[in-house]
Amino acid sequence: MDFDDLPIEIVQEILSYLPLKGLLGASLVCRKWLYYSEPLVIRKCCFRIALSAVEHIDMLNKLLRSYQNIEIRNVEYWNELSRLMLILPKKLSPRMLVLRNISMVNLERFYQCFPPWFDSLESIFVCLILDASDSDVVESFTMTLPKLQHLEWYERVEFVEPKTVTIHAPCLVSASVEDNFDAAALLRLGTTNNLKRLKCTFWRTFSRNGFVDIFPGSFTSLETLTLDFGFERHDTSFLLDMPNLRWLDLRLGSKTSTSNFLDHIQNCKLLTVLRLRAESTVTYIDLVKLCNDLENLEKIDFVGLGVQVFRRIYAKNLKFLKLEHFSFLDQVDNLTLVAPKLNTLCLPSEVLPKTHIDGNSNCLVKLFVDLGSVHLAVAIQQQLRPFVQQHECIRDVALRNSHFTRSSYLVMPSDEPVPFVERLELRKLGVDLTFFHYLSKWKTLKHLSLIGCTIECRSASEMVHLSQLRSLHVDFVKLLSTDRKTFPLVVDGAEEIICEWIQPVFVFHSRNLKLNCSAMTTIWNDEIGAF
Repeated sequence: MDFDDLPIEIVQEILSYLPLKGLLGASLVCRKWLYYSEPLVIRKCCFRIALSAVEHIDMLNKLLRSYQNIEIRNVEYWNELSRLMLILPKKLSPRMLVLRNISMVNLERFYQCFPPWFDSLESIFVCLILDASDSDVVESFTMTLPKLQHLEWYERVEFVEPKTVTIHAPCLVSASVEDNFDAAALLRLGTTNNLKRLKCTFWRTFSRNGFVDIFPGSFTSLETLTLDFGFERHDTSFLLDMPNLRWLDLRLGSKTSTSNFLDHIQNCKLLTVLRLRAESTVTYIDLVKLCNDLENLEKIDFVGLGVQVFRRIYAKNLKFLKLEHFSFLDQVDNLTLVAPKLNTLCLPSEVLPKTHIDGNSNCLVKLFVDLGSVHLAVAIQQQLRPFVQQHECIRDVALRNSHFTRSSYLVMPSDEPVPFVERLELRKLGVDLTFFHYLSKWKTLKHLSLIGCTIECRSASEMVHLSQLRSLHVDFVKLLSTDRKTFPLVVDGAEEIICEWIQPVFVFHSRNLKLNCSAMTTIWNDEIGAF
């Protein structure tokens, strides 16, 4: 059957899977495809209205279509926008609405002027700002959005006397709330029974009562929770009301009681992902108790926490373990883990000799190591190599130096290679060519990535052949040799070379490939993302 013979409903269903850019291209094919694509383009386009649109009301009135995604900026200039607002309800029926820089006064006005909009909205973004008249004029008010599923709420206001905007949204599925100024958030969600995803950021002292004030309903359906409290102490007892929670990302204050936290979280029996951040390692977590209480955990990601390990840890479903910037409560503690499904392990290099993975014959494939202040040669020969020899299934290794400085160049002596490793990634390391001569002995190495690294070349002509490599990825790499015009690594058998953000200009050489790379000479970024 020819494509043009398909019913229009089927054609539009097929085209609906295209992104907006693809739809715009399809609309240019012919008039028939324009007819098919135009309703979908209108549905996916975001129509932005700014203050300058007031000067072109007549033209706007002719061009308006039934756009379903609308963003209104400069809502603080309500008097100027009021003329424009007269034509919008007749032309538009949005499902998604963005209101930037709106005060409480104008938010209430907007809600009163456009009740049909709020009846049909499925998604809304509100950025609330402080207006000098708000504290004298605004009273608490209520908004009803019967079809709303997604809410993003950002507050940039601070009142001496708290005001409240109550939103009743019985179909609400996800919400994001951020309050950058005061503890008493203006928002209050009247119904949370169907809420599945919640993200909150608060920057001042916040108690359980404050949390309940914003979310007074039940959290029995909540599955994903992200909380960022920008202060020292907070109460986590609200976790007791979340039996179906599966994903938790929480920043713990330095004075938060971790024993209470463990008591509160033990009710979340379905939890599979746990990410915790702490301001300092004085905050300790009993890892044994945590894994015993939450048997379904598949991913543990801790940063800045102290860890208590008094005995062997049993984690039968754990697949990912990351402990970054952490310390043991007792310096003689060992990390003995029975984790038959563990696939990825992220640890500081000095912890590797104290780490023992039992019951994992062939699952542990990826190892990420933070060198910290440990010398690269010491880390590889005394910490990494023995660990890899004990776990022969490890194929991917990433090495990072979180204390990277440009003036630090670590030289690797000619020692034994690390066996079994096929993929090696180096992040934020300063090395010289001696290190790459050492890497040439890693016969199993097939893929090498250099990200945020600095390479010192003492000779303008010295080259290192890495004939075993099949691919090379270079990103944010700085070559310290003003006389060189060629990259010092020769990858004879490489099938793929990827290079980005290189300084200075140089040329790659391979047996069948010669790739010129442009330099980013004006910017050198030392801040490379973590693993």
